[in-house]
Amino acid sequence: MSEVAVPLVYQLTVGGFGGYLFGYALKKITKFVAFLIAVIILAVIYLAHSGLLNINYIGFANETKNALTYVGQAFVAIAPFLSNLPLIGSFFLGLFIAYKLA
Repeated sequence: MSEVAVPLVYQLTVGGFGGYLFGYALKKITKFVAFLIAVIILAVIYLAHSGLLNINYIGFANETKNALTYVGQAFVAIAPFLSNLPLIGSFFLGLFIAYKLA
């Protein structure tokens, strides 16, 4: 029983601690990135309204649609992660806790 419990406890501990650290950093970084994106969007809207910038909305919509097709292909990479489910589960639990507390 101990040959199963020790690696499992190790994976849960490392995953939880790593998830907590990652969640804390992620929350701080996403706030900064969201602020930068908002400033850029407001600048583009202002420039378009002023007439200094011309936006091709149809081309923008087509490029966005093409970019989203690559997201669907990323789900194929999930299979190798199933073997590390305890580590991943504790990582996301730590991430969730840190994101809520930070």
